[in-house]
Amino acid sequence: MSKRSETWLVVIVVVVVMLLVAIPGMRTYMRATATHIHPNPQNMPS
Repeated sequence: MSKRSETWLVVIVVVVVMLLVAIPGMRTYMRATATHIHPNPQNMPS
């Protein structure tokens, strides 16, 4: 395998891993820092 193809393989793997980490990480961050629309849902009229 040539040096150039190894470099591209590493770049592709890094991009895929970053996406696999960033998407769930962003979802977790948004869920942890979001303000609740209805902090006490039992008191809301139906």
